[in-house]
Amino acid sequence: MSLTRQVTNAVPGFKDAFGQFSHNWSVALWAKNIDIDAGNYDAGPDLRVSVSYGGRATTFERQANDTAFTHVSKDGFAILTVSSGVYTFQNEAATIVFGTNGSCSPWECALASSVTLSDGTRYDLEYETSSGQQARLRSVSGSRGYALLLEYGASGGGWDHVAKACIVNTALAVKPSNNVCPSGAMTSSYS
Repeated sequence: MSLTRQVTNAVPGFKDAFGQFSHNWSVALWAKNIDIDAGNYDAGPDLRVSVSYGGRATTFERQANDTAFTHVSKDGFAILTVSSGVYTFQNEAATIVFGTNGSCSPWECALASSVTLSDGTRYDLEYETSSGQQARLRSVSGSRGYALLLEYGASGGGWDHVAKACIVNTALAVKPSNNVCPSGAMTSSYS
């Protein structure tokens, strides 16, 4: 398990956790109403959905009278489904379930609640929210025995900027329910 800073994921209304930079666990989906037939990409009855993961993004569209999304990016195999407001993205590398409201404005936004790699490794992502603030990632728990914890409030950054990250070996210690880095954990601090 790792935490890697990378270029912004450019989700409209979404704030990056390292100022101008995002990280490899910033996995988001955003949706916007459009009108495909009229060529109006500002409003309409149809839906355009983009998925941002691993420093890249891919886009899907669905007309109002359809149930299936069309992968319009044409960047390899990928499918997107939605059921009861929960989106599931799948490509050759992973299956990502988006079940957390990201509080991104002006578009609808969801954050990954789980990522399952093609080798079966599963990661569960846990977020914290506060009134008027965007959800922020607090932990990533992996099925291979490690958890990544994130603490916030970096100098001048506030609510949504990472101040500290640590890795907990869950074979040796229980992941703290408050997602605060325990003493003795491998830690990096950011300012």
